[in-house]
Order: sequence, then structure tokens, then C-alpha cells
Amino acid sequence: MNGIRLIREWFLEGYNKEYFDTYRSEIERYNTGILTFFNALVLSLLVFVFVSGFFTGYVAPMQPVYVGTAVFTLLEMAADRWMLFKSSRGIEAAAFLCMMKIYIFCIISGVSYSLDMPAISFYSFMIVMSILFITRPWKLDLFNFLAGIIFCICSFKAKPVSLALADIYNCWVFYGVASAVSFWIVKLRVGFIRNENLLIVQRDTDILTTLPNRRRFDIYAKAAFEIRREGPFSFLMMDIDHFKAYNDTKGHIAGDYCLERIGKALGKLGRERGIFFARYGGEEFVAVDTERSSQELENIAGEIVRTIYELGLPHESSSFKRITISVGYACQSDVRAEDYIRLLDCADKALYCAKQHGRNKIAGYGGVNRNQ
Repeated sequence: MNGIRLIREWFLEGYNKEYFDTYRSEIERYNTGILTFFNALVLSLLVFVFVSGFFTGYVAPMQPVYVGTAVFTLLEMAADRWMLFKSSRGIEAAAFLCMMKIYIFCIISGVSYSLDMPAISFYSFMIVMSILFITRPWKLDLFNFLAGIIFCICSFKAKPVSLALADIYNCWVFYGVASAVSFWIVKLRVGFIRNENLLIVQRDTDILTTLPNRRRFDIYAKAAFEIRREGPFSFLMMDIDHFKAYNDTKGHIAGDYCLERIGKALGKLGRERGIFFARYGGEEFVAVDTERSSQELENIAGEIVRTIYELGLPHESSSFKRITISVGYACQSDVRAEDYIRLLDCADKALYCAKQHGRNKIAGYGGVNRNQ
């Protein structure tokens, strides 16, 4: 069973595949950064060789290979610069293209220009290339296997038999080491990305309601407002009616349960309607909408009030004998606020208006309100 599990992990199936797919954007960002850094490093080393040769008067035997590699690297960097590799498959293809360039360089230098010695550069870079990028292990192993076959054929044809046999032996020993190392490195890196994202989620999530917390809301609202300043953009402020009395009569455990139920209900509504809900603090919640007009938002506010009312959470201190919520909303098209804080303040004033008129109501900024 352990062998089967390792094979599945080698193909990045099971939970590893889930992590790889879930954190694809982070993996692509990592691979892009490594690709840019490595190509810049290769180009810098080649420029150093050219400059040092110019000052010393020494012309390296492999100068045509250096020139070819430098030109290929420049083309790679230009392609990346012009966004030819900005898709999921494109970034992975660019990584393998980079590895192919290095292997071709190593085969030429290790075979054509090193007929009397082992091709140490090829073995070394087989391990280096295996730990640079995050990709599915079976793809990397297959790529290294094909590169090893080509290297062995070239070495056997160009070198004496004894050296060729040494190259073949070393190639497959290093291939085994590279395969094992790449497997565990990829697994560790994917696990690290997963843990890092879990920490981010925990940092930005309210533990009780599982909604985004105030910190996450502030970041999201500010960014969304700057993008949609002239387009549809609205805030909804919500407050549980008579929640202090509910806590006093039923206790804080029941109060936490109430917040949990309301958080889940709002989260579900947000996923269905494409609205960003967050816990603002205490018994207050807030939502960001970037699609609807003022009239459409009024319908959403009414749906929020009905959703919480239909939860049927008993509340004897309320005139409705159940937990209810009041909603105030403000639309940028009506307010023309200079920043999101001003628009949020308008939604808060609308919420105050809804509460002043009896609770379990909605109110838009400007005094529009109705009972639900």
C-alpha cells in the first residue's frame, strides 16, 4: 500500500494533486520568479566570460556555444517580457525550455569539448534543474530520462568506450538521485505553499462566523472601490436586532451559536449572489457589492432580512420573538463618495435609520426604508 501511495504522489494525484490545482497561481508565480532569476544569472555569467576574454585576449574554444546560449537566453527573456508565457501551460513550457537549453549546453560542452574527461556538468545540472521548478514529478523525470538517453547516445558515439561507459553509469546514478530529490523537494514546496495559504486564510477569517474579518474587509473594500469608483459599487451594513438582550438572557454560548448561524447564512447568500460578506465587529456585518444598481440592492437587502428571519432563532426579548437583522445600504451612484470610508459611513447612517424605524427593516441612504 505504501508503494501505491508513493506512485500516486509521484504523479501528484490524491491530495497532492488537489494542492497543486488549488495553489496553481502561487506555483506559477514561484516558477516565473525562478525562471527570470535563473535566465538573468546565466546571461550575467556569459557576459562575464565575454568581457574577461576581451580584456585578457583569450578566446575560449566554446565561444560559439556561449554566444548561442546567450542569444537563446535573450530570446527567452524577451518572450517572457512580452507575455508569451503568461498562461498556466506557457509558464511550465518556458521552464522546460530553460532546462532544455541548459542540457543542450551541457551535452555540447561535456561531449564535443570534453572528449578526454567525464561530462561532470551534465550530471550536476541534472540535479540542479530538478530542484529549481515546481512541476509534477513524473513530467520532470520523463524530461530528464529523455535528456539522459540523448546524452548517453552522444557520449557513446563521440568518446572512447571507457569514458562513454563512465558517462552512462554516472548519468543514471545522478538521474536516480535527481528523481528522488525532485520528488521530495516538490512535495515540501507544495506543502509549504499550502501551509502559508492556510495561515493567510486564518489571519483573514473570523473564526466564529467563518466570514472574512475586519482586516480582510478593509483591504478588499479599499481595492474594490478604487477599481469601481465610477461603476456600480455599494456597501450594506447589517446589525442583529437586540443582540445584547439576547446575550443577557440566553448567555454567550447561545450568542456565539447565533453569530455562527447568521455567518453561515450570509456566507451562503454571498456565494449565490456574488457579494462579499464580512464580519465588521460584534454583532455587525458588512457586505460589498460591485454589480447592482440601487433598486437591485434594495432587493438584496430585503433578501438578507428575510433570510435571517427565516432562520427562526428564538428571541423572547424581541417583538418578533425571533432573531432579526436590520440593513442599511449606500450606492456610489447615489452618494458619489470621495473614498470608501465616506460611502461606508453613509451605509452606517442608513442602518441607523432602519433601526430607528422599528428594526427588521432595510433603509437606503437618503431615508428609503421599508418593513420586511
